[in-house]
Amino acid sequence: MMHYHFSLGNSFNEFIKMPTFKHLSGIAKRRFFLFVHRSILSRKGTLLFWLLVIFPTLFFLIYIIVETVKAENTGFDKTLWQWMDLLLVPAALGIGVWGLNRAEKARERETTKDQLRESALQAYFDTMTELLLEHDSKKHPVNDLEINHDKEKKRKSLARSRTLSILKGLGKERKEQVIQFLYESELIKKPIFVGMKLADLANANFKGITLEGACLNGVDLSNSLLDEAKMEGAELRQANLRWSKMNKSHMSLADLSNANMENANMKGAILSDAILREAYLHNVNLRDSVLRGADFRNATLSNADLRNSNLEGADFRRAILKGAKVSVEQLNKALSFEGATMPNGEKHEEANPNLNNKTAV
Repeated sequence: MMHYHFSLGNSFNEFIKMPTFKHLSGIAKRRFFLFVHRSILSRKGTLLFWLLVIFPTLFFLIYIIVETVKAENTGFDKTLWQWMDLLLVPAALGIGVWGLNRAEKARERETTKDQLRESALQAYFDTMTELLLEHDSKKHPVNDLEINHDKEKKRKSLARSRTLSILKGLGKERKEQVIQFLYESELIKKPIFVGMKLADLANANFKGITLEGACLNGVDLSNSLLDEAKMEGAELRQANLRWSKMNKSHMSLADLSNANMENANMKGAILSDAILREAYLHNVNLRDSVLRGADFRNATLSNADLRNSNLEGADFRRAILKGAKVSVEQLNKALSFEGATMPNGEKHEEANPNLNNKTAV
């Protein structure tokens, strides 16, 4: 008996062995339906569906129209435009209705998702408020200090896990509400109650926010908006600030050690006496900024834009400034370039700058 074989994949070849579908066993039939189901839902299956169903159907309809127009004495005296009115216009209307329905369903899904996020946010606030009240309670007896310490540790761990979880699930428009709540409740200021390491604050809008003295070590603030933010004395050690916008931000005395600030835009920022040791500032825009007394030891400032910035008393020992845009007049106001790689790529060994016109680019 002849067997039919189709080259549509190994899974399909395993069960297509019979001449007709009615002769297939129950297991083979189930495999057939499973193959069809998976194929239609997969990308390859969708392409197969278009190739085997949609395109042939469209071709057949076009063929009928063309042959009808060419035929004589068929009893059909309609023109091509009349056939288009009969077939294409209803099809266009159908596609339009389908598009509107799809857009409406998308809006409904987004509305539902937004409501779920709002409910989750309110539940988070309620939980954190309870933990905060327990944290501030002074009803514990003095002789139970060890027990109280364990309870406090568990509360902090729960607060941190809840915070990291809610930030990961929220949209960028609500992340500011969480941070504002934590800051105003003094939960991210010393002594720290909620550790923020690895917190997802990417793409968030924090324009003009006040976070003075906040502890945000290790947070992900990549591609976030921090223009005109007030973050004097904030701790952002090992923070991810890649592609963030911090124009005219106030970050004097802030600790940005080991922070990744690649491609960040900090034009006009105030970083007086800020700590940027070993920070990665490749291609950062610090034009017109105030860097007076800033600590850039071992920092990478390759291709950084420092034009018109105030570098008075800044410490660039062992820093990498290769390709940085900066003038000799600015560099001469710095405290030290000992061991630094200068904008022209040369190593500077002396503690006192005393730079010449060949040093800057």
